[in-house]
Amino acid sequence: MPPDAGPPAVVAIGGGRLVAQHDFERTAESVGRARLHIEDVLTEHGVDDRDVVDAAVLLVSELGTDALQHGRGPAFTVAVTLSGMSVQVSVQTTAVTARPAPAPRGGPSSAPRRGAPGGTSAADPDIAPHSRTIVDMMADSWDVRQTPTERTAWFRLDR
Repeated sequence: MPPDAGPPAVVAIGGGRLVAQHDFERTAESVGRARLHIEDVLTEHGVDDRDVVDAAVLLVSELGTDALQHGRGPAFTVAVTLSGMSVQVSVQTTAVTARPAPAPRGGPSSAPRRGAPGGTSAADPDIAPHSRTIVDMMADSWDVRQTPTERTAWFRLDR
């Protein structure tokens, strides 16, 4: 990776496989379609724990809304990766501004957050405070990564 490329957009779960990736038009109605999509994908792939499915639906709603508010471009992309023990969902959009990825928070640049210890600064390409609270409470890990061209918010739920 070139030194100025920044951290990877998503820290992939070990042994996981991409099971779905779908582009949604960047409209408020698409957030509802993304919720239905996540529920369908997880059910079709044998995720039968309703707590995990319901959490994923809520979190994709938060991150999809965040993509509308903090992204640009005609669409946002929702991707679902599954492993035997985890569900990972990412929501990607075009970055609002061309700026480098944030500095690492006390560890390697690819380390995910859980509860963003010590808070986050307003300069981070972060999610809205109310959404951050929900993601902190429900996700086992999450992060927001921004490169000069893309902004990706993702979460992982352990099952």
